[in-house]
Amino acid sequence: MKKKIVAMLFALLGSASSLLALPVTDGLVMNLDADAIPSSAVAADGTISSWLDMSGQGNNATQTDALKRPVFISSNIDMKNRACVRFDGVDDWMLLNENMVNVGSCTMFAVARAIRTTGEQYIVAGQSLVDGVAQANRLRFATNTNAFEFRVGSSGSYKTAANSANTDVHVFGLTSGAKFYIDGVNFANGSNTSVMNPASFNIGSYNRGARNFFQGDIAAVVVFNRVLSDTEVAQMNDYFINKYALGANSPVPANGAASVGTPNSGNVTFTLQWNAAISDADPTRVDPLVKKHMLYMGEGLSDANMVLIAEINVTDYSTVANSFGPLTRPYDKTYTWRVDEILADSQGGIREADDPNNYEGKNWTFSTMLSVPYISSGPTSTRFNVGGSAQLSVAYTTVSPATAIWYKDGQPVTPGGRISASLVNGVASLDLTNMVLADEGVYYCVLTSSGGATTSDSATLITNKLLASYAFEQNLNDGTGTNNGSPMENPTFVEGISGSYAVASADGLGYVLLSTDAFPKAGFGNGLEQFTYSFWVNPSASYTGDGRIMGNFNEGSNTGVQFGVSGDGTIKTYFREQNNRSVEVFTPAGTVPDEKWSHIAITYTGSVFRYFLNGTMILERNVATLNNFIDWQYPHFIMAKNLRGTGVSERYRGSLDDLRIYNFAMDEYQVADLVIDITGEPVCIASQRPDALIDLNDDCAIDLTDLALFAGEWLKSGIYQSGN
Repeated sequence: MKKKIVAMLFALLGSASSLLALPVTDGLVMNLDADAIPSSAVAADGTISSWLDMSGQGNNATQTDALKRPVFISSNIDMKNRACVRFDGVDDWMLLNENMVNVGSCTMFAVARAIRTTGEQYIVAGQSLVDGVAQANRLRFATNTNAFEFRVGSSGSYKTAANSANTDVHVFGLTSGAKFYIDGVNFANGSNTSVMNPASFNIGSYNRGARNFFQGDIAAVVVFNRVLSDTEVAQMNDYFINKYALGANSPVPANGAASVGTPNSGNVTFTLQWNAAISDADPTRVDPLVKKHMLYMGEGLSDANMVLIAEINVTDYSTVANSFGPLTRPYDKTYTWRVDEILADSQGGIREADDPNNYEGKNWTFSTMLSVPYISSGPTSTRFNVGGSAQLSVAYTTVSPATAIWYKDGQPVTPGGRISASLVNGVASLDLTNMVLADEGVYYCVLTSSGGATTSDSATLITNKLLASYAFEQNLNDGTGTNNGSPMENPTFVEGISGSYAVASADGLGYVLLSTDAFPKAGFGNGLEQFTYSFWVNPSASYTGDGRIMGNFNEGSNTGVQFGVSGDGTIKTYFREQNNRSVEVFTPAGTVPDEKWSHIAITYTGSVFRYFLNGTMILERNVATLNNFIDWQYPHFIMAKNLRGTGVSERYRGSLDDLRIYNFAMDEYQVADLVIDITGEPVCIASQRPDALIDLNDDCAIDLTDLALFAGEWLKSGIYQSGN
C-alpha cells in the first residue's frame, strides 16, 4: 500500500475522525475508538491518561503514571487517516476493567499496527492463575516467532502462518468459543472451558506493565460479554476492515486460497471479487474519491508477472462490492492479483495510474483446482485398544473419478476380513476392527485420477500402552526392555512397597541416568501430548525444596518436562512445548506425607490434568493443549532434573518404587487398579464418593457408623445468647 498522500488529499477526505456506528451492539461492554478521543483529553505532551469507553458502560482504559502513558495520534496515514493511540514499546500501557467480562462468554476485537517486528509484544492481555495453571484472555502479538498469536481462556495458543508478522494494519478477533480471526479470516479453532475474569487486564503489555510492551498503533479495542454469531463476527470484521483499510479489501478468492474454480472443458472458471474503499460519511458507500479500479493479475507468486487485465470505472457508489469475471484458466496454477483504486485529482479529473497518491492494493494469491485429486484434510493419528477399532480418512476433491490405495509402513494395505476401505462423497476411509498390536504403524493414502496421483500426509496408529516401567528390583532396568538406566552417584536399593525393592537417595545425591531416547519424549503416543505417570514415593522427613521424579529440558524456552514431589509434600508437574507454551499444575503443601509410602498418578488427556493420591482423584484442571514437542537434546534423569545439560538439580530425597509411563490418560478405575494390585485394599472412587458432609468418618461410605457419630453429637450445644 502506498504511503504518500498529498495535503490536498487530506482536505478532500474531510474529517477522518467522524464516527461510524458499530454494526453490532447487543452485549457491547467496551468500545475504545481512538476517533472518539477529544482534544481536551490530550495532554500538552500529546499523551492520554484515559481512553473513553463509547459503550456507555464506563469501562475506560486508564494510566495514572504520566511516564507510562501512550501518545494520541490524530491522523494516521496507515489507518486511512484515522486516529490511533501509539505505544512506545518501552513502558507504555493502559489498564482495563477486569470485571467487565469473563473468558467463558466474550468476543473481542482489536485494530492494530506494529511498528517493530522483533521481540514479543502484547496488544491486549489478561491472565489469571488457578493452582498455577494460566487461565488467559488475550489478543497476543508474538513477533518472537514472526507470527500473530491468539489465546482465550484455557485454550492453547494459536499462531498464524510462519513469517506472517509485519507492519500492516490488521484486525484481530476472538470469541470465548476459541474461534480466532485475523483480517476477517477464521484461521484457527480451539476449545475453552474457563469462565474466569481476566486478571491483570490491560492494553499494550503483559501483566500490567510487567513486560512484553507493544510498540505500535492501536485504533480500536471492542469487547462483548457474549459469543457473537458467525454472521455478527463477519459484520464486525467487515466494519473494521472497511473503516481502516486504505484501498480495495476483502478479496474472493481469499488470500492463500487453494483449489479455486469449477471445472470447465479442461480448465477452471472463477470470478474475482473485492470491496472498494468506503466513504468516511457512510460505510455502505464507496469513497467518493475513487473513480476507477485497475485490476492486475499474473501467474506465479511474483508481482513482476502481473499485467493489467481490466480497468473498471466506478459508476455506482451505493455498493462497495465489485467483481470481474468469469475468468477461465488452467488447472494446477498459482496466481497473484491486486486492485489499485485510482482517485480524483484536485482539478476535477482522474489521476494517472502510476500516481503515488492513489490507493495501491495489496497482492493476493490463490491456486486453481488441481487436475490430480486435492486432499483438504486427514488422516489423523489415532490411538486404539487391542480388540477395538479405528478409522483413518482423508477428505478430497477431484475433477475425474479417483481410486485410493492405503499404505502401512510403505507397503500397500490389502482390504479384507477385519480391514475395509471405501470412497464415499469425497472421503477415502480405511476401517480396522478387532485390532491387534501388529496394526501399529505409519499410514498414508495415495489417491489417483486421470490427472495423476496425490499422496496424503502420514498418520500413526498406536495402541494405548505402557511405554516404560522401572520396578527397581535391585536394578535400573526398563521392564519393557527399551531404556535401561545407569546409576549416578550411587543410589541405593531399599525395601519398597509391598515387600519389593525400591531405589533410594536419602541424601539427595544418587540418581538414575537414561538416554535421550527414553520416555516420555516427542512424537505421537510417546507420553508427552497425553500420558499417565504412575509411581510410589516415600519422602524423607528431612527433605526440603523442590524434587523431581523425572526432569529434562532442551535449550532455550523449548521442550521440557518435570514432575515430582517437593519437600513440603506438594505434587508438581510442569511441561512445555516449543516457543514457550507451558502448563504447570501443583497441589497444596502437605498433600504427600513424609516417611510413608504413597501412590501418585498424574494424567493428562490433552486438555484435562488430574492428580490421584492412593487411587483417589484429588485435583482436576482444564489446561492448554500442548503437542508441539521435539526430540531431547540431553539425557533423562530419574530422581533429579537435567536442566539443559548444565548439571543435576532439584534432586528427590527418599525412596521411589514402580515408576511407570503410559501413553494415554487412565480413568479413575484404571488408576485405582494400580493401587489395588499392590495393596489389595479397596480405593474410594472420587466420582462415586458420597457427600462428604454426610460421610462423617471419611470412609467413602454412609452407614450406621455415620449415624452413630451424628447421634452422639445430637444433644451437644454450646450456643450462648446474650441476655439469657
